[in-house]
Amino acid sequence: AAPTPDAGPAAAGPPAAADKPDVKSDDEPDEEALLKTAVPNAEIAVIGEEDSQAETHAKTARPPRAAARPAARPVTAVLHITSAPSGAVVRTKAQVLGRTPLNIHFKAGNIYEIAFIKAGYETATRRFAVRGPSERRIAVALKKRPEPKRTSFFHPHR
Repeated sequence: AAPTPDAGPAAAGPPAAADKPDVKSDDEPDEEALLKTAVPNAEIAVIGEEDSQAETHAKTARPPRAAARPAARPVTAVLHITSAPSGAVVRTKAQVLGRTPLNIHFKAGNIYEIAFIKAGYETATRRFAVRGPSERRIAVALKKRPEPKRTSFFHPHR
């Protein structure tokens, strides 16, 4: 029997963990869930290249010629990404890249924003422009997340 669109109150409930893979119930990031969605072989991939390929494909209306030249490798910059403490998950808005330390190729001519996510620490972001072929270092020192204030049920009498 096919389920009905309105399954009633039994269907209503807390959202599944798959709906929010990067946040645990206590507002801590779920690093393992993030890493499951990471770009495979991110250290040899070119970040930002998939956007230009989609634009190029959309602009060309006719099929490519049989004797077409091979696509030129895009101009990239190598970024050495580190964090203190190490092991932070690095992600762009669209992709999870892996854990620090990382060496990633980014396509030149773009502005990127990367986030550093680590349990027990505040999420940090860095924004940078890649203008041409180069090697750069991006390092971030993560700040410890403050402990939640615990209010006691019992108050001492003064």
